[in-house]
Amino acid sequence: MKRRFNYTERKRITLDRITVSLTRRKGLVESFSASVKLEGLDLHDTAKVYLEAYHRTDSARYCFGTVGKLVVPDSAMLTDLAHLEDLSFRVLVVDEDEKRGLILASADGIRPKAEYEKRSILPLEIRDLG
Repeated sequence: MKRRFNYTERKRITLDRITVSLTRRKGLVESFSASVKLEGLDLHDTAKVYLEAYHRTDSARYCFGTVGKLVVPDSAMLTDLAHLEDLSFRVLVVDEDEKRGLILASADGIRPKAEYEKRSILPLEIRDLG
């Protein structure tokens, strides 16, 4: 049996509380939409909620307001990322009042809702070659 020590008392957000889907335009990933449910986790209402889109070392962070008032950002465009086909997401709930920068809760390795069930073992990147 694995034992884990949680010295920071960080809470785990289960993956069933988060839904992410990608929006495509002409076959290319353009933006994303997400819903996050944090009810019942006993978090401060003033803690900030961030959603990060990442692929390996490339990432972009989007502010989703606070735990008390979740707000989907106006700009959920993924233009800052170089590789858009194999994205993962993470949710971070950060205390920016009392203990500035302390992560109170997190979820990592969130995959977007599949548009189709089968995935190729050799992913292709579709781009206009001019």
